[in-house]
Amino acid sequence: MDAEQFEHQIKFLSKNFNILPQDEFLYNYLNNKTSNKKSILLTFDDGYENNFKFAFPLLKKYNTPATIFLISSLIDSKNPTWYDLIDNTSSLFNNEKHRDKIGKLCTELGINSQKEILHNSLKKYLKTQSTHKKNEILEKYLSIIGDKSMDNIDEKYWKILSSDQIIKMQQSGIISFGSHTVTHPNLDQINKDDVELELKDSKSKIENILGKKIKTIAFPDGAYNENVKMVSKEAGYTNLFAVNYRCRK
Repeated sequence: MDAEQFEHQIKFLSKNFNILPQDEFLYNYLNNKTSNKKSILLTFDDGYENNFKFAFPLLKKYNTPATIFLISSLIDSKNPTWYDLIDNTSSLFNNEKHRDKIGKLCTELGINSQKEILHNSLKKYLKTQSTHKKNEILEKYLSIIGDKSMDNIDEKYWKILSSDQIIKMQQSGIISFGSHTVTHPNLDQINKDDVELELKDSKSKIENILGKKIKTIAFPDGAYNENVKMVSKEAGYTNLFAVNYRCRK
């Protein structure tokens, strides 16, 4: 949505709900505290720079607190998320040409038995891969489509926040932060060692930037299982945000 639409929604939400800071929201929720209006927590996933450029000024204007869950590996980076890389580069080709390129990718990877899966959704396939394997596939994908392809895509659609922008938002007193992992995998699909890396390294990097403890994580795609919950708590997270229908036993 554009800034005008976002402002319209913030005005509506502010009028009809108590939009609370993360700590207050969680305290009230955990202690069954209620009020005349329903309380909500406003959150943003991934940490795009447009949160700073467009959303943040409006949140300040209406004194509206929010939480941003950050993909830590891309902070201060000039790289897009892996899924934005696929979405944006796919848009540069017609369906037939893109299928040809995916076919070549499958041949190079030696996974022709799964070619149709990748044709239908390369993103869905990558969500099931380890961080190492995903990076290997993306490197080959870029070599096939041309590593300059993203030069044709305006960075406003994919650029992630810088450390300075994150610090400025925290200093405002209305924005708090949490982890959204290192590389945005589906945590319920990868092995325990990779889960530990995604949770611990992201927490450490964000804490180093902000100079404060990070206790909250939002699982990418809302996906989790009992192992993910256990590792999260071992890593020092006390508040785990998920989507119930994405729980895999």
